[in-house]
Amino acid sequence: MYKNVGNRNVMAYIYKDEFDAFYMPVIYLLGFLEIIALAFEYFLINYIVTKEVLAPIMQIDDGIKEIARGKLDTKLKTVGAVEFESICYVINQMSKSLLYSLEEVRKISEIDELTKLHNRRAFSRRINELKNQGTSMGVIYA
Repeated sequence: MYKNVGNRNVMAYIYKDEFDAFYMPVIYLLGFLEIIALAFEYFLINYIVTKEVLAPIMQIDDGIKEIARGKLDTKLKTVGAVEFESICYVINQMSKSLLYSLEEVRKISEIDELTKLHNRRAFSRRINELKNQGTSMGVIYA
């Protein structure tokens, strides 16, 4: 760098203080911008992971909880990646199989093996269904 000394241009050394005075604010600004960029990248990656990975897992979890509560007719929606679709399909098949098995057990428990007629449990269940529907009924004992 040249400085005017009298009427001549003389090459002068840039001292550390002059360097610091000029470039340090720029360096601080670049460091601050880098921190902002890293924070933005962190939140962007966090958002993508949450949307693409955790959201489908949470939906699958909610569906499994419904099935565990006894709502075996619950169907999981296939969401997200192929792996999640496969998991949803298998869980839907499992709940369908459980529902079928439960119906089979219910049929077996309501039909007398010897007479092949409906037993007292089937009669009570049907009476309760009619009560819940608000149907008027009368029973005749003989």
